[in-house]
Amino acid sequence: MIINDIGQSNSGKVRYKLKTPYSNGANHVFFSQLDFVSKLAALVPPARLNLMRFYGVLAPNSHVRAEVTVSKRSKNSPCLKEHPKDSEKPYHARNMSWAQRLKQG
Repeated sequence: MIINDIGQSNSGKVRYKLKTPYSNGANHVFFSQLDFVSKLAALVPPARLNLMRFYGVLAPNSHVRAEVTVSKRSKNSPCLKEHPKDSEKPYHARNMSWAQRLKQG
């Protein structure tokens, strides 16, 4: 839903101008105020939820994810690949530069 032109009719309804007319020639749609706000609220994504979804081998629970990703990490992998110089530190405790993080993928 792209908001091109929103106005209010004389009867108190919200008038939404369509980007392209319907097949019957209608180029405006009228909503009650509550219906219009509920349609807008349905478009807002939930808070703190990733919008990118992965399926197949890239899915978080895939058993072969570690074999196809650069980071070699998956949910079921027994150990995470360590850098040789930081092998005594746990994976998440290593200090990495932005360049290293971008390279890691």
